[in-house]
Amino acid sequence: MTTQLPLPDDKKMVILIRVEPGCLGPDGKSHIEPFCIYMQSHVASVHSDFAKWEIRPRHDKTHPELEYFFMNKKLTPARVEKYLHFFNLDLALFEDEIHELLDQQIEQFHASPSNTPMH
Repeated sequence: MTTQLPLPDDKKMVILIRVEPGCLGPDGKSHIEPFCIYMQSHVASVHSDFAKWEIRPRHDKTHPELEYFFMNKKLTPARVEKYLHFFNLDLALFEDEIHELLDQQIEQFHASPSNTPMH
């Protein structure tokens, strides 16, 4: 079953992405906060019919890179799979898409003149 209408915000799955500073290069720690703000604004429309995005720095490696929530409750992988099934999506492919999106945003962030450090 596919849903064509956007869900109300309280019925959307929240996708929390924690970004490691190191993925932004050797100066990643000084760029991670601006990058998370940048990425948040650039991914807001991705799957916005059923998902809301939260992009945060991953300063604590004990926290997973990706987490999913629904109505403020953490979802198990089985529950995420079930939720995505309603939209004809597979969890593994969806996570591949998220990682590809992250890679693209990192490239675009580095390419943007407003994000290059001043010397």
